[in-house]
Amino acid sequence: MILSVVLILFVGLVAYLHYMQGLLNGLISVVLALIATAVAIAEYEPMATAVSGGKYNDQAQGVCLIALFALTYLIGRLIFDKLVPGNVRLPHLVDGIGGAVCGLIAGLMGTGIIAIGLQTMPFGLSIAGYARYPLAAERTAVVPGGDANSRQLDRQVIDEMKNMDFEKEQQGLLLPVDDTVVWFAKHLSNGGSLATDRPFESVHPDLIQELFAQRAGIEPGAKHTAMANDKVSQVEVVQVNVVGKLKRTVGEFESIWKDQPKGDLAADAGHRLITVTVTFKTDASDEDHIVRLGPGAVRVVTRTADGGWKNNFAIGTVQGGRAWMNRPDDFMFIDVSKEDRGANFLFEVDAGAVVEKSGSTPAPKAGAAAVTAGMAPETFIEVKRLAKISLEDVKVVVGPPPENPKYYPMRKAQFYKEPAKTPDQPTETARTETPTPTVIPQSIPDRGVERTTTPTPMPTPTPTAGGDNGWAEAPLEKPTVVAGAALPVAVNVGTADADAEVVTTAASGHITGKKFDILDVDTSSDAAAISELPKGGFAISELMAPAGKRLLQVKMDVKAGADPWAWAAAVGNFAVLDGAGAIVKPSGVVATVTKAGGPPKLLATYKAAGEVTSVPKVDGATATDIRFIYLLAADQKAKELQYQGKAGGVPLEK
Repeated sequence: MILSVVLILFVGLVAYLHYMQGLLNGLISVVLALIATAVAIAEYEPMATAVSGGKYNDQAQGVCLIALFALTYLIGRLIFDKLVPGNVRLPHLVDGIGGAVCGLIAGLMGTGIIAIGLQTMPFGLSIAGYARYPLAAERTAVVPGGDANSRQLDRQVIDEMKNMDFEKEQQGLLLPVDDTVVWFAKHLSNGGSLATDRPFESVHPDLIQELFAQRAGIEPGAKHTAMANDKVSQVEVVQVNVVGKLKRTVGEFESIWKDQPKGDLAADAGHRLITVTVTFKTDASDEDHIVRLGPGAVRVVTRTADGGWKNNFAIGTVQGGRAWMNRPDDFMFIDVSKEDRGANFLFEVDAGAVVEKSGSTPAPKAGAAAVTAGMAPETFIEVKRLAKISLEDVKVVVGPPPENPKYYPMRKAQFYKEPAKTPDQPTETARTETPTPTVIPQSIPDRGVERTTTPTPMPTPTPTAGGDNGWAEAPLEKPTVVAGAALPVAVNVGTADADAEVVTTAASGHITGKKFDILDVDTSSDAAAISELPKGGFAISELMAPAGKRLLQVKMDVKAGADPWAWAAAVGNFAVLDGAGAIVKPSGVVATVTKAGGPPKLLATYKAAGEVTSVPKVDGATATDIRFIYLLAADQKAKELQYQGKAGGVPLEK
């Protein structure tokens, strides 16, 4: 509101001054203002690119736009004042009203340029009370702490878009001076004085929309721009992929993103889902070597079915065969400290954006030869405003995008875990996992059968008599040691490598020496069924114990009458006391989860280099064969299993 009022006052002041100066002076101002607007709009981007490269990249476009307008107008004004030193006498009413009307037009052009220039600056979503799209009121959200042992945190959600769709609820200034300038530029470039082989609309289908989206997609204080031109290449495009229906995953707390989308993601009729694999170099990052951006800062410009042009903003990224959904104002973080890294940005575009190499027919269906597909002429991607890269000659593949950790953005702690490392294993960054932990069954390729590990029965111990050892309050009972380090079923990891990332439909994690050092299974996936997990030719069932450690599995049952999931939030309450007096917390949990009418699924989470203090509750399901996994010193036995740290627990190994 403040910006609107200031601009209206400025236009009024210009109109009043020209009312006082008369019609001739006003006509000169109108002509110069229109010429200056045309010059500024036509040349501000090339000029900004030419002067970019320093610490003022983020301000370059706005400064160049306003400076070009001001210089063109002032130089023209000086020339006309020299050539036409006098005035023309007209009736006072004609002179005054004509001058005011001319001043109004000149003021609209000048304030429009200022308004657009301000919107290119690295401000927040609202500029002096003006936002192109409605913003939600500030609110408090409760989120988990940095790890499972931390308290919940209260955080303020600010500058959040009320509606996450850029096609809805656009709003303008009270006096739409910015829209007026954009309309004028489009008119001139479409057969007018600014006409070229690329009309203005083919680069900026909706300039004010994209400026807002760019501010929405950049974290305050981060670099708002990146460059890709003949001199500097901070951003590169690897390839484009045409993908089909994808499973949805949301890597955000539900308290932050309310009403998260559910179910599979599929393109609407007449549209396609594509990914553009983009990498960033270290000079595109902030000082801490992190590239910060959101979907609003990444757009693909394509033709529409009616011959127009459209901004297609990223709707998320793809990894592990899943669509990780993001809102336009969600910030993503990409670590480029050790190598060029990026993401498989996901878009929904008109079907005509993907063509045959030899013509303009739709791209082939999945399974056809990938080399025949291409992107339509004049299609390009823009990343962080200054990096515009044509997609015409980029490799297009029909099928899933590259699966490589270098294309995985960093995730919040609950959705991202570092793999365990052996001394000779190189350090990697930004490894992500699916948000709902679970463990995976799998078949043995040479036998073609599912393998399970049978617990070695032991007498069910009873709590030590005398004193309160806490077990009367425990939600689980009957601890029994299970021999070995095998999962109840094997898990197909999708690769023959002995040391590799695990990214399958249901499982994620890492293997070292063909053993899991990290494992999570997504119980929401149909592929997490115990009958499905073993399927495939790369079955692994062993959990890895780090050097100097041995793995102990303790099976327990839900206590009769107790809340069947009370234990899920209290995994850390069950600790093993070893022979040396050390307390060992769980490093994993494995269980079988069954919903009424559904197949049994595997719930599992395991970290060879960390503790597991809780697992997600699976609503409407029951858990059986619950196993807690502990990593003890190799030379120590498990003396007893304690609950809530109270001595005199249940004896385990003699």
